[in-house]
Amino acid sequence: MDLYIILEVGLFGLLYARIVRVVWRKAGRYSVISKARAIAFAAGLAAVLVARVGPVARLSDSYFSAHMLRSLLLALAAPPLLVAGLPGMALRLAFPAGALGRWGRLFRVYPNMKKTLHFITQ
Repeated sequence: MDLYIILEVGLFGLLYARIVRVVWRKAGRYSVISKARAIAFAAGLAAVLVARVGPVARLSDSYFSAHMLRSLLLALAAPPLLVAGLPGMALRLAFPAGALGRWGRLFRVYPNMKKTLHFITQ
């Protein structure tokens, strides 16, 4: 089970690193995705790993305090860090034209989703 979590987090980390590399190559280093944004995303992934695979996960079965720390990491630490690290409009630079067409249709069907995502990623 731990292997799957490590692979999933690693896959997300590699995908994010690929997006950052492509965007920095096309638009200039730190221009669209700042260094702080990249660090925030990495910290969010690290929080997920610590809570799900690290020592906190092992101790959470024995100690209630470790269980609560694990819950707080997964509910209050990791999500804001991951959202703060989202590339936002950098996805347009990272993917070929038309690849994000399905997302555009989704925004037309649910117009409030576009406003919400814009608020979160800016």
